Amino acid sequence: MNLNGLGVARVLGRHGVPVIGIHGERPGFEARSRFLAERWACGPTGADLLALLRAKGPGLPERPVLIPITDESVAVIADHLDELRRHYRIAMPAPALVHDLLDKERMRAVAERHGVRLPRTWWVADLAGLERAADEMVFPCILKPASKTGTWQAAGLRKAYVLPDRPALLDTFRLVAPAATPLVLQQYVPGGDDEIHFTLLYCRAGGEAAGVFSARKLRQWQPHCGGTSASEPVDVPELDAIARDFFARVGMHGLCSLEYKRDPRDGAYYMIEPTVCRPDWQNGVADANGVPLAWLAYCDLAGLEPPPVRRRRRWRRWVYLTWDRQSAAYYRARGELGRLAWLWSIRPPVRGAVFALDDLGPWLATVGDWLRRARGRLLRLFGGREPAERAA
Repeated sequence: MNLNGLGVARVLGRHGVPVIGIHGERPGFEARSRFLAERWACGPTGADLLALLRAKGPGLPERPVLIPITDESVAVIADHLDELRRHYRIAMPAPALVHDLLDKERMRAVAERHGVRLPRTWWVADLAGLERAADEMVFPCILKPASKTGTWQAAGLRKAYVLPDRPALLDTFRLVAPAATPLVLQQYVPGGDDEIHFTLLYCRAGGEAAGVFSARKLRQWQPHCGGTSASEPVDVPELDAIARDFFARVGMHGLCSLEYKRDPRDGAYYMIEPTVCRPDWQNGVADANGVPLAWLAYCDLAGLEPPPVRRRRRWRRWVYLTWDRQSAAYYRARGELGRLAWLWSIRPPVRGAVFALDDLGPWLATVGDWLRRARGRLLRLFGGREPAERAA
């Protein structure tokens, strides 16, 4: 249950599906959703998740649909797929393909075999390899982990780093290398965050797409190489065709997506990365526009008649306001975005990532956290102390 999981719980809950949410030892605001029929606490590692699924599975009255939310949980489930399928319905292709697409080096080989255009990329495991790659690089560039690991996330590192020159690349490599190697060094495709497009899908077993939805980012946090903070639908049949063809060729089964960046110099789309066997962070934009991909996945796995999918004629944007305010402030400070232009970019009709009239619990929890932090700042400003500090 992160923000991604909250979106899935809402899609399924609104269609009458009882949802069990798995959260950390200290549940976040997402676990306050009224659409959660049950909440299971779980430790932070993949081994903890596997132990929980093993313990709970035999006691369940029927095989529920299992939808992983993070790459780490996808990898754990793939490693024990046959065992877990005895107790859960899981949309996932052969584990070898899952790991090929999760690992950026192996994913590149798969993409090249199927004719997908990618930015020039190097894999570096040590400083010597980085120096050799930098000799061929035209800056700026992007540095990111070959696979997302718990160690990388626990270290508080960014999703990726956009670096303007060789000294910045060397300094950043020294910072992040202890958390993960090999690392991916990639040519940076020019253009702003609004040139990043993505296609979200659900594929039935064998790779046939049951639902497809394309959109583009308006902004992201961190800027240039972060997660989506605001997005809007697009009508680009070329993107739909690329994603349908790629996932059909590899034989995908499950929720998935492709992210691309459009090069403004020639209009070409370069694939940045795929997401496999789980929903993406911004799947809410598809649901808001009449393509509920998590519901399509549930119907397929539960043996229900799939619903007709009709995109809304009037497009709805999707925004995670907490992140988008930070992103807009960054661009305002650089003189690239005015306050009115920002507000116009997220004008109604718009769907919020947290706020929902039919599910206010998560939003109220975030407001409560903000009020507690504001109270603490005021107390410190006027010389007071929190109750816990006075007790100590």
